[in-house]
Amino acid sequence: ANIIPVIQTFTQELHVFHRENFADICDVVPYYVSKYLANLPVDLFLGVAFTPIAFYMVGFNENSEVFGGFVGIQALMTLVATGLGYLISCVAPNINVALVLVAIVVVFPLVPSGLLVGFSRVPIWYVWLRESSPFTWTFRLLMTNQWKNYGKIECSEIDRSEGKCTETLRQFVDGESVLNFYQIKPDVDASNGPVVLICLVLAYHASALTVLALKARRQRPRPAK
Repeated sequence: ANIIPVIQTFTQELHVFHRENFADICDVVPYYVSKYLANLPVDLFLGVAFTPIAFYMVGFNENSEVFGGFVGIQALMTLVATGLGYLISCVAPNINVALVLVAIVVVFPLVPSGLLVGFSRVPIWYVWLRESSPFTWTFRLLMTNQWKNYGKIECSEIDRSEGKCTETLRQFVDGESVLNFYQIKPDVDASNGPVVLICLVLAYHASALTVLALKARRQRPRPAK
């Protein structure tokens, strides 16, 4: 959801930037950094504002550390989405192309992320996309945050009355069984996940800044011979 507002950052103002850059009023790096820092508080607010509502509506573990981890992961994913949105905004020539690119870069990495298709069912030629997808690492972090120290999963009164709490019918008895089912390694993913997401944030912004600089250079008229 954070990508949609962000992709309008440069697509609608690029002609203004080219004019000011040509007049030496602003350079590429100060313009990009100031734009990012000015929008960052709003982007983070939009990404995290509804987190408490969703957290308690779903019925997650109400431990304060789990809630804090949930908010932190959502904030980190917001930074990733913002960086990807800036990259699309710099690459796309207009808003219509940007919307098409958003659909491509969101749908394809989402499929092998573990949310829709299990990790073991991802084809070998698709593994590179799974491991480089921010959705994959966000899913792993959220699952680890929720289930790592959850303990025993108690049956509800409705399940008991319907006879669904027998040993043969119960697939998940504790948090560890949930993580094993989704093939998540909590210790490894908890340490590698934030590093991968931060690297993606830096990579997206570096790529976006490079594309913007190349566009600005191409728009400058060549000196007459």
